[in-house]
Amino acid sequence: MALFLYVCNVCGFKYIEGTPFGELAPEWVCPDCGADKTHFVKQEMPRFIATITGDYESFNAAHTAATCANVPLLIHDALVVPLNTVEAGVVNVFADEIDSLKIRKDDSVVVGGEHAYWDVVQNEVTITASGNTICGVFLEPAAADDTDAYIRLERDSIDVAAIYAAIAAV
Repeated sequence: MALFLYVCNVCGFKYIEGTPFGELAPEWVCPDCGADKTHFVKQEMPRFIATITGDYESFNAAHTAATCANVPLLIHDALVVPLNTVEAGVVNVFADEIDSLKIRKDDSVVVGGEHAYWDVVQNEVTITASGNTICGVFLEPAAADDTDAYIRLERDSIDVAAIYAAIAAV
């Protein structure tokens, strides 16, 4: 069974079904920009983008946007992986400092041991630093046609205190 989210085409807010979108009150509007329901586009949620294959640390927090299980996101320049699918403002468990994470990568050739960067536009890791956010280290080589790579999310490459402060401010 496919899961869906609805994305506001005005501001990008993501509504994940708690109450089915079609059953929301007619006067319901985007909580971020006030756009009505006609400005939302239905999208199928990915079943997974990342798979945690090693030990990890975790923290509980509520995020201002809806979060999808196993779909990595940046919080204050740090890549974290939500463990559940929840609506905006609902407490979720986020994995960080992950020893081994199988994640979608771009078509770059990876030697292994190189820094991994998160491309927020494509939702994948890359070796390209320009315009992307450092998130860890590639654990092993990967060919250009490999769609997945293994990375280690390093606490040294992220400011965990800033993440907690940013989430606490929500």
